[in-house]
Amino acid sequence: MDTSFDIKLNEIPLFKVHPSYLPFVVEHYDNYRVLHIGESHFIDQSPGSTKYGISYFEKWWTDPCREIDELCSEWIDTRCVIAKYMNGYDGSYSIFTNCVKSFSKVVLRKEIPRIRLEDKRLYEYIAFMNFFQMWDPFAFLPRYNMPKINC
Repeated sequence: MDTSFDIKLNEIPLFKVHPSYLPFVVEHYDNYRVLHIGESHFIDQSPGSTKYGISYFEKWWTDPCREIDELCSEWIDTRCVIAKYMNGYDGSYSIFTNCVKSFSKVVLRKEIPRIRLEDKRLYEYIAFMNFFQMWDPFAFLPRYNMPKINC
């Protein structure tokens, strides 16, 4: 992993508050400049949720959210997730496996029918960044007067 980008990344307010969200930037990033942005995260913020309401997430941008970091540390620590994948952890990481297969097929011109541990090491050529989606406060309201679109 290349940490030379961390100086600039740490200037971004979100990463100052949540350093575990820092992107995984590979040592060989300049070889191919592939950035994989994916695996969105959702935490229950629905109107019925009493633990993490809207007000909690409004401060998420500027304040640490220790409860969520502790509750979700297994899957929101971006660099840790990638390290686990590359070291053979067999969690539900099809998002990374599909990326490795595509990278191998397009860049290396080699099909990988079944991922092996050594194939997972190809992620050393792919930078990765998570993204977080905020709850839509209107998602639970009836959608009246919405135009119907026929495809």
